Amino acid sequence: MGATALGITGLLVLFAVFLTGCAGADGANEVAVPDSPAGEQLQWYMGAVNRIPISGDELNEHLSQDFLKGVPPEKFNELAESLAGLKLNELSSAKPTRVTT
Repeated sequence: MGATALGITGLLVLFAVFLTGCAGADGANEVAVPDSPAGEQLQWYMGAVNRIPISGDELNEHLSQDFLKGVPPEKFNELAESLAGLKLNELSSAKPTRVTT
């Protein structure tokens, strides 16, 4: 998926999922992630936070250049480190380009 495939708005939606709809590894049962562009990005992110540092090349494949200007790879990895082990508890809405908790 190209760098423009997920803009800042899309990534903020993903972060909202993690901040409001996730728990630690000992949390609730896992939720099925939809087979959609947004679901693919969510699955990538959930896996990526467990194998940091994420390379700049990989981040360029999944995130927009506008986002990476504000959150460079070093900062992204720093933030992602605190999210390792998160699991999705609930999706209240799933559309091809958006997932909502």
